[in-house]
Amino acid sequence: MSTAPPRAVEGAAAVGSTSITLRVVRPVWWLIGCALLLCAGAAQSATTVRVGLYRNPPKVLAPSEGGPGGIFVDVLESVAKAEGLTLAYDEGTFDSQMQRVLAGEIDLMVDVAMTEQRRELFDLSMPVLQSWNSVYAREASRIRRIGDLAGKRVAVLAGAVQEQNLREAQARLGLRTQVLRFDTYEAAFEAVRRGQADAVVSNPFYGGPTHGGLRDTSILFGDSTFHFVVKKGANTELLQAIDRHLAEMKSDPQSVYFRSFQRLQASQRGETLPPWVSWAALSLTSFLLLALAWAFAYRRVAARLRDAERGQRRLANDLRRIFDNSLDVVLVLDEQLRIVRASPACRAWGYEPRDLEGGSCLGLVASEHQARARRHLQRVLRGHRVKSLPGESLRRDGRGVPTTWSAVWAPEQREMYLVVRDDSERAELLATLRRQNDRLEAANNDLQVISASLSHDLRSPVAAVEDFTGRALELSAQRQDASEIARLLQRAVAAAAKADRMLEDLAGLLRVAGQRVHVEDCDVSAMAAQIVREARDAHPAYARTDVRIADGLRARADARLLRLALENLLGNALKFSAVVERPLVEVGVAEAPGTGETVFFVRDNGSGFDPAYADKLFQPFSRLHSQTEFPGTGLGLSIAHRIVRKHHGRIWAESAVGQGAAFYFVVAA
Repeated sequence: MSTAPPRAVEGAAAVGSTSITLRVVRPVWWLIGCALLLCAGAAQSATTVRVGLYRNPPKVLAPSEGGPGGIFVDVLESVAKAEGLTLAYDEGTFDSQMQRVLAGEIDLMVDVAMTEQRRELFDLSMPVLQSWNSVYAREASRIRRIGDLAGKRVAVLAGAVQEQNLREAQARLGLRTQVLRFDTYEAAFEAVRRGQADAVVSNPFYGGPTHGGLRDTSILFGDSTFHFVVKKGANTELLQAIDRHLAEMKSDPQSVYFRSFQRLQASQRGETLPPWVSWAALSLTSFLLLALAWAFAYRRVAARLRDAERGQRRLANDLRRIFDNSLDVVLVLDEQLRIVRASPACRAWGYEPRDLEGGSCLGLVASEHQARARRHLQRVLRGHRVKSLPGESLRRDGRGVPTTWSAVWAPEQREMYLVVRDDSERAELLATLRRQNDRLEAANNDLQVISASLSHDLRSPVAAVEDFTGRALELSAQRQDASEIARLLQRAVAAAAKADRMLEDLAGLLRVAGQRVHVEDCDVSAMAAQIVREARDAHPAYARTDVRIADGLRARADARLLRLALENLLGNALKFSAVVERPLVEVGVAEAPGTGETVFFVRDNGSGFDPAYADKLFQPFSRLHSQTEFPGTGLGLSIAHRIVRKHHGRIWAESAVGQGAAFYFVVAA
């Protein structure tokens, strides 16, 4: 609450006296009198409440619209009268008024929707009104559903809850909507009428029966409550007084609150008919019904009643057959979400109908998803139209079943009908389609690699063969030195051998791409030991390498593919460690921190590589060392990478130049 500046008050002086005592006492009494008047002025000014208004008819009428008025002002005026408060109204835009409350320039703001963010900055009164967000557009627009807002320009009141709810709907539904912010609802509606925006979001009270000259699209979202607010921790007594009086008003049908609320409702119906019209219409209807009752014979009435009764019985029997024979689980719930009746389809999940009846339907949901399911069903109870809820339901044995919940509330019967559809087959079909798509994508990538290799990487050795043999033929025709001709032919043979190795590795890559995975139990330790023996037979220089293979290494994988991956990894380790004085190669297993996965590794103490180029290791024909330093085709790691990927696993490397390299892989087959 504001404190007005103290009023200047002149103290009354006593009749003059010539004594020294009176001359000393007179200023003292004058100061005491001024202090008392200042305190009185401060006490009086403390009853003034600065109230922020913005243009939001008919809920809030600002002074510029003939106000102040509306239900919030009516309630506040009644509270002020009872509490002896003076109200000072201040008009502005919604966004600016909220900022002024935070700055302490305004004591109280009216008609503010509750959000979690505002709870942190403001203290809120008990709810005054509750409504939702409505979307309005021009008659010519084709906006019928919330999805039609994609790519549209949507006007909102700057800083209001409609803006926040619209942005949340954008994020939730993936809509790309351009949000246009306006200081007043009037400006936002005018922008749509002028074609500067495609639609506007407001509360239904402002839209009213005429919708501001626009068409109601029937799109509703964002249920909200509206309150008086003050700055967090400030004006607590004022807010308590408002809550106290507002609670009393809501309990009294003759209170200011109910009278103002009736006027608010009347404004939503357009023109209000005089009260006598309703009574006249009721009397006329009663007379006509009486005349009709006398006009029809008793037998026809009885026959119609019998026909209606037979129709009701047929409908009840049809519904019972649907209930008893439905493949979906059908549950009838009360207002506390307790199961009143359960269809026999629940037996497919291990339940009997009597086992479920009387318990909460939330017992069919895992504990971590119960809060979400409760919110969904409570919205149905409040009459909202909500989409189906995908999730997972629990069988009697505790296993999860992918399901979709669809619910509808019948207010007359005070029952909710919940249909739980088993989506297991659909989920399995989607998973199969995803796996097939992944395999097709991987095969397409492999074909692209092979195509690029055939058109680019093989060209170099083939061109070298052509070049060297051509030069050798020229020298032979000129009867030149035979040693030079032999050297050229040797280089041509080496290039042809390189092309042959590349073709062999490409064939291996093709085999990996096309081979199906046959999972079996593999002895990784024995497989690695055999690969090392074969490598030493082919390269006697590897005999001095210290190879340490852990015992008992086993994996569930395709034995042929796993052996091919190990051949490439161990071949690289033996080759790159052979250049150091004491070469060492290790094969073992570790546990991944956090996940507990079994991670195999092949580690060496060889030349290593720069980790900055680690992303190129598994690309076909990508080499981090020269051909003269370490011969090879650059396909070995690419083959190992594709084998691990076919097992739904992953592979990665760690290294530093001159400090060896370690390759880690996980097979998830």
